[in-house]
Amino acid sequence: MTKLAATQKSTDRARRDARILKAAAKGQSAQSIEKALKAAGFKPISRARLIAIMKRAPSGGAEISDDFRARELARLAELQEALHAKALKGDNAAVDRVLAILDRRAKLLGVGALPPAPPESGADAKTILQQKLDAMAARLAGTPSAGDESR
Repeated sequence: MTKLAATQKSTDRARRDARILKAAAKGQSAQSIEKALKAAGFKPISRARLIAIMKRAPSGGAEISDDFRARELARLAELQEALHAKALKGDNAAVDRVLAILDRRAKLLGVGALPPAPPESGADAKTILQQKLDAMAARLAGTPSAGDESR
């Protein structure tokens, strides 16, 4: 394939994906998007690929107010404070809840999913959890942590 053909193919794919994302953001079904793509002359793609592209579309949810965000962050902080000690003592249910709270906080703040930092070798579960919590708190605060130095 020549460079020009490869460029044209990637341009066509980008146009197709943009059309899929726009339709998905409007709430159109996969079936209606498939029909629209066919009518527009795009090459057919598998249903699985179409759905994978559609999942990248923005949710289209309404923007939340700063007041609502502040109240929710305060509630999450209160919940995290109540569970933090249990999580550090190794209570698996509390660990799951703390991580869910951190995830919810990140979503409210618009922080994207970050790959997990590799744990130090030979560290116990409590130490690993503490490192992860410290790294997440540092990222949310905008300061580098000991676990983020290599990034």
